[in-house]
Amino acid sequence: MPVVDGISATIESKKINENIKIIALTMHDDIDYYTRMTEAGVDGFVSKDTNSKELELAIKNVLNNESYFSQKVLENVILDLNSKKRKIPKIDISFSVREKDVLQEMAKGLSNQEISEQLFISPRTVERHKENMYKKTNCKNGICLIIFGLKNSIIKF
Repeated sequence: MPVVDGISATIESKKINENIKIIALTMHDDIDYYTRMTEAGVDGFVSKDTNSKELELAIKNVLNNESYFSQKVLENVILDLNSKKRKIPKIDISFSVREKDVLQEMAKGLSNQEISEQLFISPRTVERHKENMYKKTNCKNGICLIIFGLKNSIIKF
């Protein structure tokens, strides 16, 4: 963006209205950028070359208080993690098997309803598992959880 970067724009927008929903259209492939954007409060990421159906899906997820991470963005994050070949310090947080299952399905971009159907649990149980993971990690949204899962090798691709 010519005047201000996405991180600053997100921070300023959240100061004006903390309930605003923000989806970042991005071309970045750097996990540090995604981490900073997530910390700033972004609710979703889609690649700049995304199609209208995926953009619509991202908007629906975010409006339903869920996060969205496009498959292309996830691929870029994974490639960045692999290419840096750096040791990312693991955080010793214990997730239950079910929490890991929910996180894995979140990384596929599934809604709470879709996750509940995949795992044969209620949508409320999905929400409870997410709430538990938010508390354990100090994450504020699903994108932060997904990045946490990637950094700590909880999510498998």
